[in-house]
Amino acid sequence: MHRERPESQGAALNYSLDRLEATREQQVLLASERPGLMPIGWTHPDLRRGRRIHPVLAALTALLLCACSDAGTGPPTVQPPTDNAAAFREVFSVPEDACKSCHPVHYEDWSISMHAYSFVDPVMFRLNEIGQERSGNRLDQFCVSCHSPIASRLGETPPGFNPAGLSRLARQGVSCDVCHKVKSWRKGHGIDEFWMNDFQIGTISDPSPNGVHQSIYDPAFARSDVCSGCHDIVTPNGVRVERTSTEWENSVYPRQGIFCQTCHMPRYKGRAAPSAPVRDSLHSHVMAGVDVPLTDFPGRERMLAAVEKQLQISLSMTVDAPASLVDGDQLRLRVVLFNHNTGHSIPSGSTFERQMWLQVLVIDPQRNDTVFASGLTDPNGDLLNSDSEYVKEGTLPLDSNLALFNGIPLRDGVHTPFFWEAHEVKFRTVPALEERNSIYRIPAGSLTSLTEVRLEVRLFFRAFPPHFLRKIDLAELVDRLPIFLMEEEIKNISIGG
Repeated sequence: MHRERPESQGAALNYSLDRLEATREQQVLLASERPGLMPIGWTHPDLRRGRRIHPVLAALTALLLCACSDAGTGPPTVQPPTDNAAAFREVFSVPEDACKSCHPVHYEDWSISMHAYSFVDPVMFRLNEIGQERSGNRLDQFCVSCHSPIASRLGETPPGFNPAGLSRLARQGVSCDVCHKVKSWRKGHGIDEFWMNDFQIGTISDPSPNGVHQSIYDPAFARSDVCSGCHDIVTPNGVRVERTSTEWENSVYPRQGIFCQTCHMPRYKGRAAPSAPVRDSLHSHVMAGVDVPLTDFPGRERMLAAVEKQLQISLSMTVDAPASLVDGDQLRLRVVLFNHNTGHSIPSGSTFERQMWLQVLVIDPQRNDTVFASGLTDPNGDLLNSDSEYVKEGTLPLDSNLALFNGIPLRDGVHTPFFWEAHEVKFRTVPALEERNSIYRIPAGSLTSLTEVRLEVRLFFRAFPPHFLRKIDLAELVDRLPIFLMEEEIKNISIGG
């Protein structure tokens, strides 16, 4: 089954499913339009007696991404207005915390996730503002269409919109309904269509009945395709600047049945709703990746811990170095990063903002002097490359040995800090099941008169470089930017004879 829309088709709303007086035969017809989409017969007493539930009640417990369809049934009850914004406001009118009473665990997970943070993120708002200014508003809904698809469809986010003036519905970002009502999408181009009724789609094949909304089983929600609309990004220039979904598709993992949800929405045993049966196939909705909130967003500490755990199992680091050296020999080191455990490249996503780098130190343990160093930062927190103000001024030397893994957006062959303007991206990442080697040579002259050195090798990651946040006038967020230690190895090397 494949429901990704052809690239030639534009976004469209489909109201054909919103029938005021749906019948069971019509539900079967709807399911036949989507192979694998299982209609569940309605069982609420009011429905069996031919009564209709109020549309606000019908939307009350919108479920969260992949595992929360443990809820009941009923025919579609919303008769949408002809105006698109009005239709979305009616169908998606229930606030996300209304889901909490029936799905407290899923809601609590989602509420600290980057999906919940996506449209209160000051970095996103600032980049969208810069993009509109630099493009003469031609960027339009490029950012918003994934960060808050409902806000875009409500018409609340024209170029120059004020984030402080957004409705609560718009601020929900990637809410329960965004994922559980998605109908069609195009990889790299966002969501095209939503189900404009009281459907909630998920992966529980035998949901428990209730009278609030229809629960529809769709096995596609357990696979990576459903994430591909926004986890590849194609710019208005036609450049695929983010390619996480493509990287996964090109790996061995699809053939092994390993999907995005396997790692980012791990299974656990529990109840999707308080009155639902215990199941061993529920999914976490924290959806940890590598990003963390840079504001006082709820659950920040929990997300920091989840991201750290994710990063520390993502790849392996091997340090190839001699146990001893003869006097007069240079010290040659090889550091191997092997992406053995991640279904896409590392880093991935917005690689032009990511930084994963090696820090290599050779230290004289007797005097605690540093003999060799690479991967250090300047007083601003920036790596010692061409982006460092201290390097530009000549105050500190360029780190010519720096092993930095990221993506570089290029416009006419020149680096641009604004990825949507890029004509191409130079990816310096570690693809799935591949390795990257970094070689270091410490000259013999640096080791003269030493009998031992201590080698310290660390792999670090952060979501943004400080200079980038300063460039977009968000310097106040630099101190909120965590650096994660992914790997570390320390060994002593003797010198003599």
